[in-house]
Amino acid sequence: MVEEVKIDTNLYSRQIGTFGLETMGKLIKMKVLIVGLRGLGVEIAKNLTLAGPNKVDLYDPTTVSIADRDSNFYIKEEHVGATTRAEASMPQLRELNPYVQVSVVPEFTIEMVKEYNVICITENFWSNAKLREINEMCRANRVGFILTETLGLAGYTFLDYGTDFMVTDKDGEQTRQFIVINIEQGENPAVTVHEDKRHSYQDGDFVKFVEVEGMTELNEAGPIEIYDTTAHSFRLRLNTTNFGAYKRQGVVEDFKMPKPISFHSLAESVVNPAASTVEGYLQPCDMNFFGMGRSENLHLAIVATHKFKDSEGRLPGNNAADLAKVVEIAKATNAEFKEKNGLTVDEIQEDIIKNTAAYSSSSITSMAAFFGGFVAQEIVKFTGKYMPLRQWVHYDCFESLPAGENVDRTPMNCRYDDQIKIYGREVQEKLGNVKTFMIGAGALGCEYVKAMALMGLACGPNGSVTVTDNDNIEISNLNRQFLFRKPDVGQPKSFTACRIAKEMNPDLKVNVHQTFVSPDTEDLFNDDFWESLDFIVNAVDNIKARLYVDSKCVWYEKPLLESGTLGTKANAQMIVPHKTQCYGDSQDPPEESIPMCTLRNFPNQIEHTIEWGRDQFNTLFCSRVQDAVEFLRDPEAFVKQLR
Repeated sequence: MVEEVKIDTNLYSRQIGTFGLETMGKLIKMKVLIVGLRGLGVEIAKNLTLAGPNKVDLYDPTTVSIADRDSNFYIKEEHVGATTRAEASMPQLRELNPYVQVSVVPEFTIEMVKEYNVICITENFWSNAKLREINEMCRANRVGFILTETLGLAGYTFLDYGTDFMVTDKDGEQTRQFIVINIEQGENPAVTVHEDKRHSYQDGDFVKFVEVEGMTELNEAGPIEIYDTTAHSFRLRLNTTNFGAYKRQGVVEDFKMPKPISFHSLAESVVNPAASTVEGYLQPCDMNFFGMGRSENLHLAIVATHKFKDSEGRLPGNNAADLAKVVEIAKATNAEFKEKNGLTVDEIQEDIIKNTAAYSSSSITSMAAFFGGFVAQEIVKFTGKYMPLRQWVHYDCFESLPAGENVDRTPMNCRYDDQIKIYGREVQEKLGNVKTFMIGAGALGCEYVKAMALMGLACGPNGSVTVTDNDNIEISNLNRQFLFRKPDVGQPKSFTACRIAKEMNPDLKVNVHQTFVSPDTEDLFNDDFWESLDFIVNAVDNIKARLYVDSKCVWYEKPLLESGTLGTKANAQMIVPHKTQCYGDSQDPPEESIPMCTLRNFPNQIEHTIEWGRDQFNTLFCSRVQDAVEFLRDPEAFVKQLR
């Protein structure tokens, strides 16, 4: 008997639109254990709890230190020295989603692995041998295994979903149809689609045909693999010699064919991390693409840092003796891997090894947030939706280190110590006195204002952050805009987000508005206002607003961080005056979906009004009918949920 699954379609409406009901049904049955609740662990726990698995367990016996406040946004001053990271984080994680059980696990034993769908380890509490043992137990019990860490300005993720993991939908995209204009007869025939729109298929995809005249056998042929794709054509792995001759018409549509994937164990993959990649080499996870070999050097640096910890019982410090030892270990490891026909680096880049080791004990919010979002999505992929990571990703941002050797990195026994150990006291002081303007306080805005509070940005005597958003909080916002709770529904996003951010760091200096940024509000956002700023952050959801803010940044010569999200996709663009092109110089494709706040507050185009009508129809004739049915089925439970 199949267990009935009930899904709150109000809370998960956006997620259902992205993942689909089937994937949500699998997700809300999952049980996940997260090991380590420093910055990275709490980011994964937060994102995953919002997504909605059945159970999220936390394991971290480490007593809270003041430096943990640099990246764990749920830790307060009273937690320092008084409780563990897991216990300090649990109450607020529980508030995120009433449908997810969040609990602290006081002890971890290897037999506990069998109780979960995925084990995610974010901090290396054990030896390398113990980690390999846990991984083998996961493989034996068909449990997903993820090992991920941030080591200062470097980080990595390793993923192993076993030997026979099934991917049901590799990209999550909607199926796309294209008009056929010709199909050849013969072995592996070429298919040509109409030239007004290039198809989006790739080699290895599967397609099916409908309404083909003449070669009608194709309509019943089922999914057919394609290859040799070009802009308007592709070939079929099929023999159509005995089919009827193609006459006219026909539509081709891609077909989501389940695909089995096999992963290597941690013991195998750490020696040869490129073995299970599609390309056969490690691909840099860096937009600047620093070149081949960087990921390999990062891998060696991480392995050497772990070996140092195994032998010394601690992570390396930023001193000459420790760094020299890590470099020596990295060279020996490179020779060892070469003998095993594994990863090979012709010339070790010692600066990468040293930078990884020097700051490995630090956890900063920017790296934690980056890997936290990435890894949480990888856990969602255990449902079979989307292609999982295969199997490593390595990333660093060493280019952000301050130049020169005379950087004072002496800790100050404060919440910013991990950041100071990387960037120094001078950078920390400058961050505190920054004046910035953030437009938008939705999903991205919540993350940005949280990061500002944790980093200490605008927390100095002369700093300030101005936040504006004209939208109010809705139920559907709650599963991705983590600063908001049910009692906040109906309240302004900007005021609520800034109130919570100030609770994270009372020193944050904020000015809050609920005002459009447009030509109509230039009496408020005037010349003096724009001139006073150091940089601007765009977290808006439409191109018109982006272009207006960009024009102001060009006029006043201000740096702009431009970003946006759409489902599982995202973009970020750093615009610097006289260094990069501005946002208006780039060409965006037309928006294929309409942001909900635009739909509710200002549907100003034909397509907006059509979508508004569809939304109203769904509300009046679907959602309310469903509510009535739920009420009749169980009035007491319905009223309790409504309250």
